[in-house]
Amino acid sequence: MQPPPPRKSSSLSGIVQCSRWAFGYGWQHTRGHLFGTLTLSLIKSGIPAAQALISREMINSLIALTNDAVPLNSAFFWVGALLVVTLVQQVVTIAQTEIQRRLQQRLELRLTLDMLHHAERLPIAVFEDAAVQDTMERARQHMAGRIAQFLNNLIALGNRTIQVISLAVILLAIQPLSILLVLAISLPFVMIDWGTSRRRYDAEYQRSTKRRWTNYFTGMLTNRGSVTEVRLLNLAPLLIDRYHRLAQGFVEEDRKLRRRQVSSDTLSAFMFTGAFLVIIESMLRQLIGGLLTVGDLVVYVRALQQLSALLSELFSSISTMLEQTLYVSDLLDFFALSQEPETPASDAPDVTLNGEVRFEAVSFTYPGAASPTLRDLSLHIQPGELIAIVGANGAGKTTLVKLLAGFYLPTAGRILLDGIDAAAIPRKSLHRQIAFVQQGFNRYEASAADNIAYGDWERLLGQREAVMEIVRRAEIAPLIEKMPEGADTLLGRSFGTFDLSGGQWQQIAVARAFARNAQMYIFDEPTASLDATMESKIVQRVKHIAEGHTTIIISHRFSTVEVADRILVLDAGQCVETGTHSSLMAHGGVYARLYEAARGAQVRQPSQEH
Repeated sequence: MQPPPPRKSSSLSGIVQCSRWAFGYGWQHTRGHLFGTLTLSLIKSGIPAAQALISREMINSLIALTNDAVPLNSAFFWVGALLVVTLVQQVVTIAQTEIQRRLQQRLELRLTLDMLHHAERLPIAVFEDAAVQDTMERARQHMAGRIAQFLNNLIALGNRTIQVISLAVILLAIQPLSILLVLAISLPFVMIDWGTSRRRYDAEYQRSTKRRWTNYFTGMLTNRGSVTEVRLLNLAPLLIDRYHRLAQGFVEEDRKLRRRQVSSDTLSAFMFTGAFLVIIESMLRQLIGGLLTVGDLVVYVRALQQLSALLSELFSSISTMLEQTLYVSDLLDFFALSQEPETPASDAPDVTLNGEVRFEAVSFTYPGAASPTLRDLSLHIQPGELIAIVGANGAGKTTLVKLLAGFYLPTAGRILLDGIDAAAIPRKSLHRQIAFVQQGFNRYEASAADNIAYGDWERLLGQREAVMEIVRRAEIAPLIEKMPEGADTLLGRSFGTFDLSGGQWQQIAVARAFARNAQMYIFDEPTASLDATMESKIVQRVKHIAEGHTTIIISHRFSTVEVADRILVLDAGQCVETGTHSSLMAHGGVYARLYEAARGAQVRQPSQEH
């Protein structure tokens, strides 16, 4: 795909650059359809002038026929010519509409795919930036259809420009001063329309964050995962009111902009009508004086009416195109989001890891954050170790494993995997060797078998025996067997009718991790939704299946972390303690205090329930 031009949408050079990019994109992906609509548009652009000239000759021939000045065949010739041109106009319009529809469909598909592929290659870190979220929101709002609309409008603009010029030439030949009068009236309204379009775009541009808020409010009120608590807390009136305030603000802004546009259009209509009357009065005088023929007058009136309508359409096309240029620039802003930090050089070789991990003075700060989450963190994990990471909320545990998985790059320091800088390992190569059950794991709307196969879909999708072997290894066969259609049961309620509990979904997520031929396993709170019995089973499964592979478990449950070969304790973004459960308890440091606090909470819990 062509690289987009820099955003200069408010300048003439920016408009030209966006137009060139859009036309080049369309020519690259839909050349035949674009050529077809251009050809038909060129044919169509000459029809109004041809109709005007033929009408002039037809009227003069009919008048001459009544005086026996011309033969009947001559009059019929011009009548037939007018009918043929009118038929051609109708056929060309139908064909152009169909080709433009196909052009729009193909461009929408191509551009949507390009946007999705681009989003896939963006660094995870950019999704943490609110400004980037606004850019993505604008790109989603003005998605693929904008390019097709822009191209169609650009072609229509060229079509109407040719039509206006051809009619203007005819009118100049008959009444030269009238064109100057029409142009003098027209130019100020072009500037007014452009100013209105610019303000309308600026208003829409500023709404990006507010629109995300309206989407958030509607989602909270309609999504299955949030609606129960919203009802319980009676938050609906509050959320609806906040949505209404934002939406009403949009309505008021649009009303002011429309009022300005309507005033401009009304004034334009009155001025064009006044100019039209002045011109007609002058031509009637010339007709009476014998300076013009009846055909000249009729054709001039018709051409002037067409010119007035075409000028109105032309100004509207210019205004729309200028506005759409600004929207196209939003798409280009999205495509301009850099992919460089995410992927090392394309020719970097794939690496097979053994599981050794070393953090060397690693620091990391989230985009827009005032302070780092990890500070000068150093640690070493041997291949095959089962490591538990503990710490208070906000200590940096999840950030640490996301850095290890290559979702982010360190702000400072480096991460070595088997002695190789992780930044030099291709992301796809790294991700193929990591199985990661995140705290907010996905619940895929798919069959139970596919939910598990997604762990390594290129190898497992459609391979039922291999998936069922993973089900047996993960010891979730009883769960699958209780489902209405077994492994074929469609999970989730967005498209199916059967759902799982949080703990059952978590078991599916763990099985999905086991589906990968991974060298490293990462579990972020793998037992958070499980009862004590199931927690013990899951931990034993993890320990058994991941044996011989580097495994990292993050958990607040000390019964989970006690099975680890070694425990790393994080505090304020640094590794402050390391050791086994017994050695850390004997040390009496941060780990011991966290353990005692957790045990105290468990002891107090029964009394709190009464």
